[in-house]
Amino acid sequence: MEEDKQSLDITRILKGWDHSPDTMTVRRITGDDHRDKIQLRLDLGLLQMEVDGRPDGKRPHGFESLLDYYLDALRRYKEQKGTDEGWRLSATEANKLRAEAIQYYHRYLSFFFLEDWVGLVRDTARNLAVFDFLWTYGPEEDRWDSEQYRPYVIMMNTRGKVSLALQERDYDLALKQLQGGIAAIEAFHERHGHPEMAAESQELQFLRDWEQKVRERKPLTKREKLEKELEEAVQREAYERAAEIRDALRALDSAK
Repeated sequence: MEEDKQSLDITRILKGWDHSPDTMTVRRITGDDHRDKIQLRLDLGLLQMEVDGRPDGKRPHGFESLLDYYLDALRRYKEQKGTDEGWRLSATEANKLRAEAIQYYHRYLSFFFLEDWVGLVRDTARNLAVFDFLWTYGPEEDRWDSEQYRPYVIMMNTRGKVSLALQERDYDLALKQLQGGIAAIEAFHERHGHPEMAAESQELQFLRDWEQKVRERKPLTKREKLEKELEEAVQREAYERAAEIRDALRALDSAK
């Protein structure tokens, strides 16, 4: 009896799942190995990625990723030499590391559209670590190939952190994360000698606009409510009411 041949045609997988040119089309599925996978629909097919580890599921040199492999190589070099001086990535190694970072880019974008904020934060932080590594140990002539994307990845990392905070209705933490992301992008432009570019940064504009919206949504504390009432009472010349509010504010201070 002739064995059934497994079809290599992906038409069945794509049927009923159309590509949209206006937005990312992404879904989470359970693979034949009973593990979650992420599928990103493209115009002529799809990308399938592992949820954890390297997106393509490979383990280069037995490590979770090339970044981990090179970090281990650097660690062993420093143990032997007592310094990292003289240790550098070749142009080929740097290119391989950038190619691996593109895999994580596809996955963290997928996490963003799936609203998987934990995955988004994890993979963007990982790519920022790649940028640091390439800037320090990669060939000087192509440092900017990765570094130019730092503001965008900082913004995406911040979006994940802020979304996690807002899920818990922790507005103070959300504002802290936004301020941290804004400061990091401003520092990027300052560090590279172009502080004037901050005024044109779409990433900065987005985070600043979001910061304002979060401030507007943040519920007022009891003190803030009283201070607002006091201001309104003074404007109305309702001085007796203003005096009552001042007493309430003093009571709050005493309680502290």
